[in-house]
Amino acid sequence: MNTEKINKALAPAVEFNRLVLNNMKTVFAMQTESLKTYAELGFKNLNDGLEIKTVEDLKAYAEGQQNVIKEVGEQVTRDLEALGEMNAKFVEEARKLSANK
Repeated sequence: MNTEKINKALAPAVEFNRLVLNNMKTVFAMQTESLKTYAELGFKNLNDGLEIKTVEDLKAYAEGQQNVIKEVGEQVTRDLEALGEMNAKFVEEARKLSANK
């Protein structure tokens, strides 16, 4: 076999691997951004806890925990939706590649 035939035979695998790599980069970037967001929420919550000096501060902090839970829940929902969209896009692009064999 000559080089041209080998390249033609391997082209679909190369394209699929490129698709996988690009998808991995996108997922990694999303996970990194999510980790940053969760860390910021956690550190803010911890810092707020360090500011408790009175019973009223404690009461306000405890009531604020509902907002923290809400923020985390909303972030999880956004992350799952984004991941679902990325997965759907990956599947669609993989289908296109397999259709073009």
